[in-house]
Amino acid sequence: MKVNRDIKKDKSYRRRMRLKGSMSVLVSCVVIAAVIAVNYGFGKIPAKYTKLDITGAELYTLSEQSKTIADALDNDVTVYLLAQNGNKDSTLVELISQYQAYSDKIKFKYIDTVLYPSFAAEYTEDELSENSIIVDGKYRTSVIDYNEIYVQSYSNEMYYYYGYEPDVMDFAGENKLTTAIDYVDSESIPTVYMISGHGEKTFTDAVKKMFSEE
Repeated sequence: MKVNRDIKKDKSYRRRMRLKGSMSVLVSCVVIAAVIAVNYGFGKIPAKYTKLDITGAELYTLSEQSKTIADALDNDVTVYLLAQNGNKDSTLVELISQYQAYSDKIKFKYIDTVLYPSFAAEYTEDELSENSIIVDGKYRTSVIDYNEIYVQSYSNEMYYYYGYEPDVMDFAGENKLTTAIDYVDSESIPTVYMISGHGEKTFTDAVKKMFSEE
């Protein structure tokens, strides 16, 4: 009788262990499914709510003006980034994603310049640098060369006066991209006239650039 009791006890122990194992597997499956669901749901949240900008210059944080322009788009605007596969500027990709988060009118397309070497020629006669951007809208197209996005400047005015090389690299990506997006979706473009012939001072290149970018 003792042997039978031991056998029953052993069977009961194995049964409990199997049940415990099954419960562990079930709990693991539930946890994994929950993690997958949370990650999937999190991925559907716009980047403006999920990505924290920790760069010192806030490269991934759009200004209120850029957000307003992105929100107010009436037509689709396509932003093309031209670069070889594996050589995309991650800062530009992230910046463009921020615009997309504020407007479903903004589309992003990556163009591999190795596969499509003549793509840029459809929009401009200029030879564009790697990671240049083309913004195409309903009314017109705007081309942003990569050299216009990262601009060299001086940290000290004395460097300029004494002929030193520029020592600071400024990121003008948002300014250029916002201007281009607004430009290609504007049906009419204001014209600024400069009066001459009466001793007026002419516009400097800096002033002309300011008008064109506005």
